[in-house]
Amino acid sequence: MYTYMQGFETLLKHTNEKQIFEGKIGAYIQRYNAHSLLDIGAGDGSLAPLLARKVSKYVAIESKEKYIANLRAAGLEAVQADFPAPVDGRYDLVLMSHVISYNRGNQEALVSAAWKSVAPNG
Repeated sequence: MYTYMQGFETLLKHTNEKQIFEGKIGAYIQRYNAHSLLDIGAGDGSLAPLLARKVSKYVAIESKEKYIANLRAAGLEAVQADFPAPVDGRYDLVLMSHVISYNRGNQEALVSAAWKSVAPNG
């Protein structure tokens, strides 16, 4: 049985999506002088290290054990949890790239919880 996740991982091998995201999000980080980033649903670890280099504090939240291992192997702070989850601190930038589409019907709770993690002027 071919699962959605297998299909998505195959797609990622044949797209430059991560490089495009890095450029766009990196420009946003620079434009707004963001120093901290909370990455909710950080994924497989291919984009996270690229973004983490652009800020002084980077924290990933990811539910998949396989992806958590990748994030930690890259030396990143990674919390294994489903979001909404308790998060220490507030961040200049809170990123939820694909989380909303995976959690249909729960968008209001997700966005509300994410906003609570945004620093003043973030």
